[in-house]
Amino acid sequence: MRYNGFYYALFRGTMKKVLVEHYGKSFAADTMHRTKGIYKKLVVDWYDALVIDCLWFCHSKRCIIPRTEDMTTAYHDYGFHIRGSVKGMLIGPQVCLLVGGLTALLAVIWPPSILL
Repeated sequence: MRYNGFYYALFRGTMKKVLVEHYGKSFAADTMHRTKGIYKKLVVDWYDALVIDCLWFCHSKRCIIPRTEDMTTAYHDYGFHIRGSVKGMLIGPQVCLLVGGLTALLAVIWPPSILL
C-alpha cells in the first residue's frame, strides 16, 4: 500500500490550529512533523490487519498452506488476525525504542568514526 497522506491532510489544519492556540507555533510545527510518521504507521498497520489479513488472506485459497485445507474455520477467524495485529501495534514501538536506545548507546561507546 502506498501512503499518500490524504486522510492526514484532512485533519492537519484543525490539529495545527488547536496546537498553535494552546502551545505556540514552534511546538505545533514540531508536533505535526512527528505526528505524521505515527499516523502513517497506524494507517499501514490497520490496512494490513483489515484488508490484507481479514479480507484477502482469510478468503483466498492461494494463501492456504498445503495440507491444512481442513482448517478453513481457523483461516476465517477474524478475531485472531485483529488480536495479532493489535499486539504487534502495541509491542512494536517498545521494541523499536529498545533497539534505538541500544544503537544510540553503542554509538556513544564506539563512535561511528572508529568503525569506518
